[in-house]
Amino acid sequence: MTLVSPDEFVQQTTPRPPPAQAEQDTRALIELGDRLVRSLFDTGLRLDTIRMEFDVDELTTAAADTHRTAIVDLLAELDSMIRTTGLAMLSLTATAPMGELRSRRRR
Repeated sequence: MTLVSPDEFVQQTTPRPPPAQAEQDTRALIELGDRLVRSLFDTGLRLDTIRMEFDVDELTTAAADTHRTAIVDLLAELDSMIRTTGLAMLSLTATAPMGELRSRRRR
């Protein structure tokens, strides 16, 4: 790491991956994003269904317990989805070339 004054720009260059690897990484990123969006949409639909059940005036204790279990399951799935997506993104971006890094002093 090189120390520079706050007013200087820092530029870091790294070799770019071969085009085939870059295309493969792009495809993996698109597939990851697609899975994430589909999972979030599915989760939203399931939460909406549960919300509609709570709008009913005559919600029984058994129904509330069932919905509580469904919500706990959804939260566990969201947690797993976030963790898996985060790890996959770290894996994909770890080999990606760094862009231009700029540091500027704020006034």
